Amino acid sequence: AYKDDPAIVGVLLTNENDLSHHFGRRLADPGNPHHRGLLAARAAPMAKTLGISTEELLSNPSHPGFALVLNQVEHEYNTAMRAHLAEIGFRGVVATTNLWGGGRLQNLPPLADGDLIDVHAYALPNALRTDPRRRGNFVSQIALGALVGRPVAISEWNHNEPLAEARYGAPLYLASIARLQGWDAPTLFGYSNRPLQRPGRPIPWSSFKDPAVMGLMPAAALLFRQGQVKTAERLFVLEPTRAAILKGRLGRGRIPGLRSLVEQSRVAIRLPELPELPWSRPAPLPDGATRVQDLGRSFLPAPAPKGEEDPGPTFVRSDTGELRRDWKRPLFSVDAPRAQVVTGRLGPGPVQLSRARFEVSAEHGTLALNSLDGAPLERSRRILLSAMARACPLHGSPARYWTEPILGTVHVR
Repeated sequence: AYKDDPAIVGVLLTNENDLSHHFGRRLADPGNPHHRGLLAARAAPMAKTLGISTEELLSNPSHPGFALVLNQVEHEYNTAMRAHLAEIGFRGVVATTNLWGGGRLQNLPPLADGDLIDVHAYALPNALRTDPRRRGNFVSQIALGALVGRPVAISEWNHNEPLAEARYGAPLYLASIARLQGWDAPTLFGYSNRPLQRPGRPIPWSSFKDPAVMGLMPAAALLFRQGQVKTAERLFVLEPTRAAILKGRLGRGRIPGLRSLVEQSRVAIRLPELPELPWSRPAPLPDGATRVQDLGRSFLPAPAPKGEEDPGPTFVRSDTGELRRDWKRPLFSVDAPRAQVVTGRLGPGPVQLSRARFEVSAEHGTLALNSLDGAPLERSRRILLSAMARACPLHGSPARYWTEPILGTVHVR
């Protein structure tokens, strides 16, 4: 039985199938009378608590009470499903559903019913170019699911576009931020979702034949699993208000505190007291955490006013000093004792880190040095060198790729 199989680590109750983000508004649509009737029966007690009619509540999905109803329905479903799993003898980890795509704060309370928070995040081609003072990218999307006291799994991550030139940048960038944040299980989706004998056209969910992604997975796995990047020194806990949770407008791109901190220090979300949802309780505040109650505060210097020549700082650096992303160039680097990584715009000219200098021909790509024996690179006897630039399917033959060579020199101190 699956419940007894030691290979099964955990269970996801339902995949990308929540009410509070995906389907709640459809349930309230008068054009769906059966489902509207089901929702009305669940909404009536909440409407009474709030002092409004059920019809008024269902007719206004922007009303805070509508989010409360959807959260309550999801919670009841999660409770029933968890009870069923316990009844049949399953003792593994349970996640409810996923924080998906353009998730918002109001999606979080029912996700806390699980043993961990599961997130799906896909990078757009310009992830390294994103100015966090203005908008977030896929790592800030993941950070939105980092609830205080809960492990964070990323059961799907990849590039949003199968032929994005910069997809070679995602594996080591994500692995580095995951280590910085202390996230628990970043999992590429996927290796293959079609028969291996017939690879077919390039799609993000079958990366097994894509050199730009798979060629860098060994380096990313080493960096993450062996802790070659340090966890951040400081923890900031964002405390949204009840109104911020229930208004439904605050997602990862609208929270300056979240998107400006995720590449600097650890960041987590602490849910507020929601009296209408007695099962949703604030988690204890971790020792030494810095509380952030103004979610609109940015932790990066403001950009220069429009029209001024000096744009101000164009990079963000981790509080450990090991990670740095310059979004103007763009270039992301890891400068750690056991890992030296550069990804993004490599040229013109050399890229200098503390233990390595990279002088190569390709203008864009990824270069990585990882210690294989646990020693710092200057004393290591075995080092993995990874080099990857653009990789494009050969026209008319999607199973074969043109790959751009990287010619040059890597100097290791």
